[in-house]
Amino acid sequence: MSASTRGFYWRHIVRPYPREISLILGLMLGGAALDMVAVGLTVPLFDALMRPDQPLRGIALAVSARLDAWGWPYDGRAVVFALLGCAAILFIAQSALLFLDQLATNVIAVRLRRELKCRLFERFLRGEYEAVTAYPRGTVVHHVNDPAMDL
Repeated sequence: MSASTRGFYWRHIVRPYPREISLILGLMLGGAALDMVAVGLTVPLFDALMRPDQPLRGIALAVSARLDAWGWPYDGRAVVFALLGCAAILFIAQSALLFLDQLATNVIAVRLRRELKCRLFERFLRGEYEAVTAYPRGTVVHHVNDPAMDL
């Protein structure tokens, strides 16, 4: 990414929308953290599946203690089911954060496009007569409607 592109993003996206950018970054980091934890649950899950006759360790032991505290019958299958349920919930939460991240990004993009179109149209309206009439009407409408292609 060139310095001029970074400058454009800083001036037109990051500086005008600091709360939205912070929200998007937070959602991205939260989704990545949830994804990391959900993938990390596979190790104790495989440990409980591969060695059902040996005592549980780590997270699987904590899950079995929580199942005992809730009064659920404890066996290796219950621990595996609980770990699978936790992983599924974490993946669903990660998907929700990804959806909210894309939604916030879209909202900023639509707002930026609308503001850029308004600025281009105001520039056209306030332009000098000779400069405005130098372009055919279709070209001016194209510049206003598709600013990303013309900048």
